[in-house]
Amino acid sequence: MFRARPFAAALACAACLAAAASKPKLQAQAPERQKAVLGLLRDESGAAVADAEVTFVPDAEPDVPALRDVQVPEAAVIGRSSASGSFRIAADRPGLLLVTTASGLGAIVDRVWPERAVRVLLRPMAEVARSDHAPLELHAALLGDDRDRRHLPPLRGTAVRLPAGRYETWTITADGCAWTQLALLPGKEFALPLPETTTAFHCAAASRIAPAGFPHLLLAPPNNELRLHDIAAAAEFLVDDGTTHRRSTAAGLAATGGGTEGGAQVRITGAEAATVFVLQRSVRNDWQVLASVAATASGPVTLPPLPSPGDAFVVATATDRAAAVRAFGRRDAAELQLRPGRHVRCEVRSHTGEPLAEATVAFAASGDGPITAIAYTDSLGRATLGPIDGEGRVQIEAPRHLGTDVALAADDGATIAVRLESGLTLRGTVVLPDGAPASGVAVVLRDPRGRLMLRERTVASGHDGSFAFDVTVAPADADPAAEHHATVVSFDARLESCDCDGPAGPSVTAVIDGVRARWTVVADGTRWHVQGPTGRLDLVERSRFPRPDGDDVAGGQAAPMPGNVRVVAVTVGQQVERGQTLVVMEAMKMEHTIVAPQAATVSEVRCAVGDQVDNGQILVVLEPLEG
Repeated sequence: MFRARPFAAALACAACLAAAASKPKLQAQAPERQKAVLGLLRDESGAAVADAEVTFVPDAEPDVPALRDVQVPEAAVIGRSSASGSFRIAADRPGLLLVTTASGLGAIVDRVWPERAVRVLLRPMAEVARSDHAPLELHAALLGDDRDRRHLPPLRGTAVRLPAGRYETWTITADGCAWTQLALLPGKEFALPLPETTTAFHCAAASRIAPAGFPHLLLAPPNNELRLHDIAAAAEFLVDDGTTHRRSTAAGLAATGGGTEGGAQVRITGAEAATVFVLQRSVRNDWQVLASVAATASGPVTLPPLPSPGDAFVVATATDRAAAVRAFGRRDAAELQLRPGRHVRCEVRSHTGEPLAEATVAFAASGDGPITAIAYTDSLGRATLGPIDGEGRVQIEAPRHLGTDVALAADDGATIAVRLESGLTLRGTVVLPDGAPASGVAVVLRDPRGRLMLRERTVASGHDGSFAFDVTVAPADADPAAEHHATVVSFDARLESCDCDGPAGPSVTAVIDGVRARWTVVADGTRWHVQGPTGRLDLVERSRFPRPDGDDVAGGQAAPMPGNVRVVAVTVGQQVERGQTLVVMEAMKMEHTIVAPQAATVSEVRCAVGDQVDNGQILVVLEPLEG
């Protein structure tokens, strides 16, 4: 009996030791590092810019691209740069970056990314004021390359400053509201013209009104009278009467006083509460929210009548649910089921296997439907897309690469792994006759031989007059010189209406992005003389790499761009056939082959392997064969 005690004591001791060993040790845990947007600020001399105000406006969460027109911008986060010009702002998603200084320097970046350092060059800001220097409140949205609006915090004063760029603005003054598109240059002054016409519209007292695309700008007109200057009278507005939102022109407000009549019915399931949106494509091929209404699972809701002809899409969104989408006719009765959805991992790489950062991964539930989920790849080329529900397609695009679509089955949760073919970037600059950069000019890329695959054929020049096209040569066995036959022409595009030969002579009166203006156009061969509201432009069709003057040689085969000679495939006296390779060059990490345009004899070879040659430099001289 007593012999068991040592064993029991040993067992108890072992149990205590085991318990002590398994007990978690108390030690300091390093806090999880918070993600942030970080970077360096430099002026034009390269010096650090200290004590600058750095404003970060994060993208909406969740970001539903089809609904950006009505999404209220997130609250801005403000910080300041250090003595070394560095800054760090806590952020877990991408967004817009605005930098300003008391001395008048500034810069704006339409999208920056957490944990990816950015170097920002500050230049003198433009000054915006009314011609009569009346106090104003300016609400500006930067127009990004993807034509989305990136909203800035409001500015107030008799004169306000903005970094160079293209903006859409609403200006609120004591005498009314004005809409303007600005193309601002560094250090320049921009005088907002005094209104020529003012139109008053009556609004219902209970309605809340905001300009379309500016849902955060609630207009509170005195005496329920909305006074709009000039072209603003033709703008569209978002009207909230307490139960429904709808899109309307100012004239529609005056006619209805903000009221609505019943339309089609929609029922939701799978969520206690949701918001139902009706969308339709505009003439610019982007999505517009025509109406929205709050819905509950207790019964159907009635949508306002569609103001535009044609079918539309109805989209329902709710917290912790994937967006539900379906095509919707104006007389349909729709039922939308909201589910938690799933998340899909995506890996995007180049054709060589390198990860592609900042690639866009977007989901649409049908071939022609709106995009309801979007994500961006990190530095490892990875992104998580969702929540999404049902089948659809995933669109993947990356700068300087050819995008692709991937079909997605209803229950497919596997990782999407794609490799994108590399492309080229065509760059150029538009300048005024005095050499100053021309910003906000639409640039159209022409490809007469149809050998280029483009993400877009029209882009706008930036604040410094620069523009760029992302292209890919197609098909893979196409003539390598085909890309050099493309020409870039600066001209205005996206015409919604056009009247030619006006009273001022040969001219074009166009409504572009809602702005009506007149341009006088005189054509002189390949040169176009354009006089418009922003000044005069002399536009010339130019090849991507123009040939230098004074270097033409009969039968000379020239380098189409600067590069290195990799292969010289012919010798003097050799006869070549049409299409036979003469020289292989490497430029921009791609090979370019110069071929014989016809049967000929090589009379001169002016290059050797390893030579660095300039654009237009003669490499081989051919003498055509007789007969």
